[in-house]
Amino acid sequence: MRVQPDELDPAERHVNTLVDHNPLVEHAINHVEIQIKGRWSNKKLNPGARVSKIDLTKSWDAVMLVLFDRMYEPVAIYEAPRDKITEVLLKPGSKSRVERGQMSISQFKAIAERIWPEGDGAHEPKAARPHRPVRYKKTGVVYPTRYRAGKAVGPELLPNYTGKPSVIWFAMIRDHADQFELQNAAGAWVALDDPSLD
Repeated sequence: MRVQPDELDPAERHVNTLVDHNPLVEHAINHVEIQIKGRWSNKKLNPGARVSKIDLTKSWDAVMLVLFDRMYEPVAIYEAPRDKITEVLLKPGSKSRVERGQMSISQFKAIAERIWPEGDGAHEPKAARPHRPVRYKKTGVVYPTRYRAGKAVGPELLPNYTGKPSVIWFAMIRDHADQFELQNAAGAWVALDDPSLD
């Protein structure tokens, strides 16, 4: 997991000490690479405020956004998977969003899961668990995320692919979706379009 504490601002460092059930420790065990972003405000956080640049050229599986109040006390932590972030950033319509790799906090929360604090989160958008292991049926190899599967298997299935490495998974499943399975909440391996994944 690529988390460089010395490179984080004080707000982002808080994520290591927030909860007993530390999501970063969990991800390290599962070899999930996380980008950490922090947002601080001395007043009520403006939903239009932007998350700092998300670099699609780097190797990572998900982005964790930590929101803080004016005293650097954590308010909430959200996590969004790479595939959903990529979809938003590359969506046509905003040249600045594509070039700068930025989205608003409200956009991020709409595709993310609130992982702290726990609760019903009725007032916040909630997404399904983002990190579903992927199994390549040909070899039986299991990858922790779709991004990792794309990086590993993409060159084999798409030898002539010249697009961005960050979106190779999407290109790969257009013609080869039947060669992969995702693990659902019950632990069963199912097709990518299986209803149990909703």
